Amino acid sequence: MRIFSFFGLFFILIAAFNIQAQDSDCGTVINPEQVEQALRIEREMQFASKTLSTTTHIEIPIAYHIVRRSDGTGGFSLTDLTASTDSANVLFAPLNVSIYQYSLDYIDDDVFFFDGHRYDELRSVNVVPEAVNIYYLPDESDFPYCGLSSFSFSGTQGIIMSNNCAGELIINSTLVHEIGHYFNLYHTHETAFGDECPDGSNCIEAGDLICDTPADPTLSGLVDATCTYTGTDTSPASCGSETYNPQVENIMSYSRKSCRDFHSDMQIEKFRTTLLTLRSELAFSIDGFIVLPGVIETLPTLAGQTSDTVIKIINSSETPFDVISFSTSIGIINVSGTVPVTLNQDDTVSYIVSFNASALTGECDLGPREDTVIFNTTHSEVTIASIPITPAVVYAVPTNEHLTTGSTCLTFTVPNTPGISDLSGTGFVPAGFGNILYDGSLLIGVIDGTDTTTYMDAYGAEDFSVIDSYVSDIDAAGRNTQTIRYVTNDNRLHGSVSYHYGYNNLDLDSCSALEIDYTISNPCDTALNIVAGIFCDFDIDNSGDNYAFISGDMVIATDGTNGASQSVALTVLQSCGSGPNLRIISNPDLIYPNSGLTDNDAYRELVSASSTGSLNSTDVSTLISFGEVILEPGETEFFQAAIIFSGTGSDDLDPALADATLLARGVFPDSDGDCITDALDNCPDTYNPDQIDLNGNNIGDVCDYKCGDANGGGDVNVGDAVFIINHVFKGGPAPDPIESCNVNCDEDCNVGDAVYMINHIFKGGPVPCAGCG
Repeated sequence: MRIFSFFGLFFILIAAFNIQAQDSDCGTVINPEQVEQALRIEREMQFASKTLSTTTHIEIPIAYHIVRRSDGTGGFSLTDLTASTDSANVLFAPLNVSIYQYSLDYIDDDVFFFDGHRYDELRSVNVVPEAVNIYYLPDESDFPYCGLSSFSFSGTQGIIMSNNCAGELIINSTLVHEIGHYFNLYHTHETAFGDECPDGSNCIEAGDLICDTPADPTLSGLVDATCTYTGTDTSPASCGSETYNPQVENIMSYSRKSCRDFHSDMQIEKFRTTLLTLRSELAFSIDGFIVLPGVIETLPTLAGQTSDTVIKIINSSETPFDVISFSTSIGIINVSGTVPVTLNQDDTVSYIVSFNASALTGECDLGPREDTVIFNTTHSEVTIASIPITPAVVYAVPTNEHLTTGSTCLTFTVPNTPGISDLSGTGFVPAGFGNILYDGSLLIGVIDGTDTTTYMDAYGAEDFSVIDSYVSDIDAAGRNTQTIRYVTNDNRLHGSVSYHYGYNNLDLDSCSALEIDYTISNPCDTALNIVAGIFCDFDIDNSGDNYAFISGDMVIATDGTNGASQSVALTVLQSCGSGPNLRIISNPDLIYPNSGLTDNDAYRELVSASSTGSLNSTDVSTLISFGEVILEPGETEFFQAAIIFSGTGSDDLDPALADATLLARGVFPDSDGDCITDALDNCPDTYNPDQIDLNGNNIGDVCDYKCGDANGGGDVNVGDAVFIINHVFKGGPAPDPIESCNVNCDEDCNVGDAVYMINHIFKGGPVPCAGCG
């Protein structure tokens, strides 16, 4: 439903002379690392074929999110929301653009209500993919800006508005200013691309990259109540000595809000072209033609079954048009509905989109696919409407859970993906202390020739899909256990994640550690060369001076403002790779400029040499990498890590690590603290071979041997076949372990395995089977 009442505008105009806050507190900036990408997009936009006449009216869908206290009180009022929308549409009218309320929800959460510095986390909540998501934060949040937006190339998407800068008695040019950024309009005083000269000689490559907006020295505090520029700045030395003559009325400037009511012709053209080319996922209206939703990001379907969803086409104009036909670009999905059909004003026609997975029941069928629904119409501006859709085969149809759980000694919140934290402020919380983990994830880098791909669930990257919901249990040590299965979004790799936490039934400390067990499987691809690791952005004290260092098998971060009493470590318990490589990362250098950990940055850190020494920073992250592993078809790699916490200094991390290692390896003392044959301190340092994954497969020995490597040489070759023959017929030494011989999975080591091996090596026969061992 659109909200276009203009109640309250009279009061807004009266208040204009009293509310003259500048927009120098706009939080939307171009980081140096984004300049090259922004310029590339600018070049591509010059050749954009999707343009609309300015006589074509466009309505932009807005998903409003109002932050309130956990009890539902406080927050932006609906009266203020209506006034904000109405006043924005007055300023958008010259663009022949308007915004409309596509959806509205409330986020009742004290964490966000009182901490406006979590704006990136907030913008991942209740995201509506086919709309511009705008979040309203209250005065109590101490949000540091009046407004903050994203460009099309930003890592985190969405707009944050302070309630202080919006509402019935506020000049809402701030909202229009931030929406302008969302469609890649820059500040008129932008310097990321270089200083623009007042004579306009370098307007194509400097300033805001738009030539009909004069150079601007930054107008904050330099425009009086009569909307007159009062500055005396002269141009930079590289430009000569001309004085500035900026547009004080330009929406994208830092002029007085009451003066800003203008977009230049080139700004209008760029705004509309960006909408059509870079923001095409939005369910916008073009002269009354609306498709809902504009994109279907996921359509989860049970293996062997069928699922469906609905696409609606609406005519909100007075001019009728016909939907002539429909089709799909790939043919993965099916579409049904009435064609041809005529839509008069306010008519709606619905089409059912179905994905049939009845024949998709194997592991190799899991994961997402891509297709596009195409409608042909007689609409004057939208003769072809394309809606991208991503169906996915899953073992169960789960929601993306953010499960908060734990015991009286340890609480944590993680998504049901290989992400370790959901940015909620409860990622890892030992009893009596605050949140320790801000964000983290399993990282998997795949090397394909010179091409690399890194998979992660961190800082908004969602490279893993959920296969099923959490399976909760109690492990052999009595600890709480949660396990999920995942698949990479391109279906290349499958795996599982298990978390072990809380009290145990043994005389060992497990309240200081979160054990994390990972499997990575190659179910059906050719051999893959991978490097895996774990990234953790620890927050011991958000406001403190943190430092990190490497000690033995641990990467340790410590809060230096609290007597160095709080320390947290990321450590390796078991690895199949050639690592570990321990890394210290400076967040301000690596993460903040990019609004997150980018694919290339993640891969570079995974394969970099180990860090040395220590790192002092206002914020630090840690990473462990396990080196490169060749993952053959059907093979599974397994490794364990732990997050270990000490509230009494880093020296106490070592005892907690020793206990975590014993618990992880299944070497348990009896009630007297003794092993079956020896004292606890002399328990054998071996891995428990009885680890079973969700499919019932034994994964405990995957690090101890390679299937087919009967002679223990590290490779699978003809020497292994000879070794098997010597053992079977001549009483030679047995393969160690004996399971490494069972390459044909007949539950025995015999001559058939030797024949199988020779066939594989010399004739290209099947590789050693997935169930080996």
